[in-house]
Amino acid sequence: MLNNRTNIIDSINTLSSRELIELSTYIDYIKFRSNYKKKKNNYEDSFKHYADFTEEDKLMANEGMDDYFKSVTSEDTK
Repeated sequence: MLNNRTNIIDSINTLSSRELIELSTYIDYIKFRSNYKKKKNNYEDSFKHYADFTEEDKLMANEGMDDYFKSVTSEDTK
């Protein structure tokens, strides 16, 4: 690993200003791509997690709608 670092540093030291800018841009791209993959995986995990509660959510929504309907109809009869 140390040998790779040394080779990279030696290569960087020989780059022109223009090449350094290109390298910097490429490094930014690699960081962005890495972060994007992490976020994408996190979203997929979240979707799986929420899917586990789909049926429970449906039941709670139906109960909530029943309670809401009762409260609306009781207001209408007042």
